[in-house]
Amino acid sequence: MPSQKESKKGRVSGASLLTFCLISILVLTFSIFNLKTFFLPKKVTQDINIYFEQKKFWTSVVGRYPDYIDGWFELTKINLKLNDLDEARKAFEKALAINPNSEKIAELGRSF
Repeated sequence: MPSQKESKKGRVSGASLLTFCLISILVLTFSIFNLKTFFLPKKVTQDINIYFEQKKFWTSVVGRYPDYIDGWFELTKINLKLNDLDEARKAFEKALAINPNSEKIAELGRSF
């Protein structure tokens, strides 16, 4: 018959099991958090690429139709998202020159 010491060695106490479970949950939680931050730079890069494509599109539109106020409006917004304040200001001023009474343009001007 095994001694009391030998039988205790083979058993796992409730506190040890609880500690193991809590540590496992923490490790999994941190792993999930790290996976989100791992994929974040890729998403930001994709968003920036989309903005550059949109900027290219709207630049070609206002190149063909220079009096198209909505094109200048969109170009202003995209340049603001890209943090290109000089280009945003130029596009804003062109939109404002086309229609200085536009509330939409005036509201966008408050972004500067």
